[in-house]
Amino acid sequence: MMRTIFTIIITIIIGGLPSKDKVTIKNTQNCSAELTVEKNRSFKSANENGVEFKLTLTNTSDASASYELITSKLLSSCSNRASKNNLSKSSMKNSDLNVFIKQNNSKALSNDQNNVITIESGQSKEFIVNALVPEGTSYNTWGCIKVEANSTNCKSAVAEIILSVYIPDPSEG
Repeated sequence: MMRTIFTIIITIIIGGLPSKDKVTIKNTQNCSAELTVEKNRSFKSANENGVEFKLTLTNTSDASASYELITSKLLSSCSNRASKNNLSKSSMKNSDLNVFIKQNNSKALSNDQNNVITIESGQSKEFIVNALVPEGTSYNTWGCIKVEANSTNCKSAVAEIILSVYIPDPSEG
């Protein structure tokens, strides 16, 4: 009899504690976003002024959220065609680019600065990724940029997109 009462009391206590799964689901919902590029043009050619991509970050979570924007050089090739030497896409090296993020029509911010955007639930904000080709870069190559939007409340990237920049030979234009 005493054993049965003890088991019932323990069951009631354990059953009344909040489930960790519910906390995890709520956290996941507050860490979602979509990152898109204007006109789905993630491949562009650079000119003497570089190239600009207009991106839109949409907060798809259920609350206001802040996202840190981070750019990095893609380690694998993102060329949309094989090279003249018939090398596979995976063996082609990406060219280095100087990448900047511009928000609210401001001057270009370097990637070393804190690029944080706060967006209300269901809202969007636009920003520009500007890539400049350093002097001495080989022509007819690709530079590939990974853009990530990391929620300040989450530990991993919430949204990311790959941008590809073709560096043409200006004498061929």
